[in-house]
Amino acid sequence: KGAEARYIIGEIYLKQGQLERAKEYATRTINESKAYEFWEVKGFVLLADYYIKKGDLYQAKQTLISIQDGYRGGNKEILSEVNEKLRYIIEEEEKGSKLKKEKKPGEYIELEEGQ
Repeated sequence: KGAEARYIIGEIYLKQGQLERAKEYATRTINESKAYEFWEVKGFVLLADYYIKKGDLYQAKQTLISIQDGYRGGNKEILSEVNEKLRYIIEEEEKGSKLKKEKKPGEYIELEEGQ
């Protein structure tokens, strides 16, 4: 229950705009939840949310990609949340780009549930 509590506290701080406190609790969730993979990964998702709020889309994107690459728990909720946030970041990057980019087949891969 401690892992979940740390995550929820971090999420509350994020919603209140207390970004550094949110980052602190995201990091604590990651570091103090090694025995609970679900909450450890949710801590990384919270950290990505922190980076999004700070406007650091590159770091947010890399954090989410690392979840895609390393998470093997198969929780559909997490995979869906990660994919949704990555789509948002890609859309924001494309809005900010002065060059029209064409997506190459397979450039952004979404994990299917159960992988």
